Amino acid sequence: MKLVFIIVLLLGAVGVVSAQQIVIRKTDSAGYFSFVRTKDGQISRYIGSYAPTDKSQFHHLQRWGIADGSKLYWTNGENIYACSLDSQNESRLLYAHLYFILEFFVRGDFVYVLYNPSREEGIDDNRFSPGLQFCRINLRTLVKEPLRLPRGYNVTNLTVSPDERWVSFIDTRDVEKNPRFRLVLYDRLKGQATVIDSAAPKRDELFGNDDEDNSAYWKDASTLLYYKHVKRNDFGQVIAYHVQSGAKNVWLKHFPERDFTWFSVVGDYLYCSGRFNIYRTRDGVNLETVFEDRRNESNILDAIVLP
Repeated sequence: MKLVFIIVLLLGAVGVVSAQQIVIRKTDSAGYFSFVRTKDGQISRYIGSYAPTDKSQFHHLQRWGIADGSKLYWTNGENIYACSLDSQNESRLLYAHLYFILEFFVRGDFVYVLYNPSREEGIDDNRFSPGLQFCRINLRTLVKEPLRLPRGYNVTNLTVSPDERWVSFIDTRDVEKNPRFRLVLYDRLKGQATVIDSAAPKRDELFGNDDEDNSAYWKDASTLLYYKHVKRNDFGQVIAYHVQSGAKNVWLKHFPERDFTWFSVVGDYLYCSGRFNIYRTRDGVNLETVFEDRRNESNILDAIVLP
């Protein structure tokens, strides 16, 4: 089945205030996934079929990433697929049968993948089961390179620094009885893991949902910005961790949303979204809308703001 790629030159249904390039995932419908891209003040809409997943046991887009501004890579939890936001070509199968892909992060020419190859389904898609594997796949050559995974850790909210040396993730302890969360910085070259912060729900602390990409964002190769909820009836804040010195400081005192699924940072602005709009803010209080779906046709699920 053909994909549909539409360029909207007359922006009656959608408003764009900023020239910043943003790739937005919208709500699925009837066997299709949908993306909207803002670029140079114009809107392009990409609607893709799930037909390439017909031979798989999973038939929906779970995680995705962008390379080179227009190349979309996504996973259904078992395989990895690729397509271009600039064409009408259908998604092609890139890499198959990893099974239970738990984390998926595109950076440069690589996609970093945490997966459990077992076909026996366990708790949280085998997230806490033995046999977790960490790798990166070269998106040009499709060569899979195994990476060391710190022993004894489980992984959610995986991010990779722009220079691809540092990996951050959340490790969950005592899931069933007394859950606690640890924010971990992993030196991929040295194979060393360091816990840089912790959170306990019983103290109203948390880093973000473990099934969403809303925990941390690399501002640059040496600065990790991460969300932390620190007290009751608060929306949380964003903390900057400086890799070289180990110093931490509050980067954004007031997070603008209580329930959010993503955030990005470009320059001094934090980008986030409501149900039908994307906004940016410097202080978490004053919000500037940069994208708005005026027809409210489908929800914004998450987005990537390109620098």
